[in-house]
Amino acid sequence: MSREARINSIKKLSEEFQFKILIYSNNIDRDLTMIICMELAKEWSEMVNFIDHYQNVIFSRKIKLVNTILKSNYPDIYEKYPDVFIQIGQIKAIRNKIAHFLSSYLANDDGSKTWFVLSPLIVRENENKEQQLSEEEMRGFMEMVEICSSNVREIMVLVGKKHDYTL
Repeated sequence: MSREARINSIKKLSEEFQFKILIYSNNIDRDLTMIICMELAKEWSEMVNFIDHYQNVIFSRKIKLVNTILKSNYPDIYEKYPDVFIQIGQIKAIRNKIAHFLSSYLANDDGSKTWFVLSPLIVRENENKEQQLSEEEMRGFMEMVEICSSNVREIMVLVGKKHDYTL
């Protein structure tokens, strides 16, 4: 495959990558919101007020709050999904880079290797520099994001069952 064809290929894959990261991180955010609201609402009728509030809470706070809820109130569920919060943290990091970094493409001279590159707009000392993602890394990350989103959905359903909510 020519260098130009490889770059076009990675451009197409990076569009799918960015779309999936943003969609699945949004799904995870929504499910975290629901877990928090189910935990706080005594009755289904109270859910609307909690959802109105917690849908505006930032993603990182929801992650911490659900982590605490599961550790404290549902250790069996927490232990069933030991890596989910590590994965959510990785998803959050790459989602933030997609949202706030410049994207470009890089290929070696013969075109045999290509990368999707995320570069910060402003480089500050001790902060993340650019990140280069190969096709394999993007595909692996997309697979992990789908699994993580599915796991968060399962956690939400399990917490809902404990509160007799049917989701």
